[in-house]
Amino acid sequence: MHYKIQQKLFTSCIAHQLENWMINNNLLYGNQKSLSEFEGCSEYNLALNLLIEENKRMLKSTYITFLDIANAFPSVPIETIDGILERHNVNKKTINIIKELNRNCSTTYHVGNLTIGPITVHKGVRQGCPLSMLLFNVAINQVLISIQPKMEPNNHMNNFKILAYADDIAIVNNNLEELQKDVTKANEVIECLGMKVKPSKCALLVVNPAQRKCGRRLFKQNPKIFVSETEIEVINDDTKKYKYLGILRGTKIEKIGIISMENIQKWSKT
Repeated sequence: MHYKIQQKLFTSCIAHQLENWMINNNLLYGNQKSLSEFEGCSEYNLALNLLIEENKRMLKSTYITFLDIANAFPSVPIETIDGILERHNVNKKTINIIKELNRNCSTTYHVGNLTIGPITVHKGVRQGCPLSMLLFNVAINQVLISIQPKMEPNNHMNNFKILAYADDIAIVNNNLEELQKDVTKANEVIECLGMKVKPSKCALLVVNPAQRKCGRRLFKQNPKIFVSETEIEVINDDTKKYKYLGILRGTKIEKIGIISMENIQKWSKT
């Protein structure tokens, strides 16, 4: 059997056992859906629709910050992942195997007759490795916990304060000041992990209630969110859109199929 196929089978077994162990010990955050058995993209887009509609009924604005991590998968330091696994008391043999798989890695570029390399790789999870998504999620997990340490079993809609599908992160709030605090905290944790948020690729979506009271608008005129002291783009009218999990999001709600509230409640527990 080809060596690469053998290695993929081996790492698939490790990934399956490690994921089950982490789930059984509640070490993977429930709002990380890239490893979910359900269709996480549709779930989250529907969840955002429900949150926006609920806030509109309550005459509240909805603020959603979409964070973009620059070059996310290639930039996460291997030492960061190793340290988190050790703090989670993962079996030492498993950690040593993961360290060995990532030790002395290199890449070579071939362009026509030109060969560049081998170049030693010091950062990033390996492309195409069955372990990569799980190991990346182990790191991103720290960001989610910093914003919402615990899930509320009897309040499902409040469990969508921060959403993540791998490195696609959305932070939701109906209070702009609280949202800024959450965004700042998330950015600090991402930097502590050894990665960087790219403000030019981030955005703030503002969806306001249509109603007015006493002739005054019920929302702030100039909402702003800063990432690393840089103001990010604001989407607060129909002329702008931001693509999140395959959907172009603007101030108008895009309908995402028909999914029951029963399934939403089930997903929020996974």
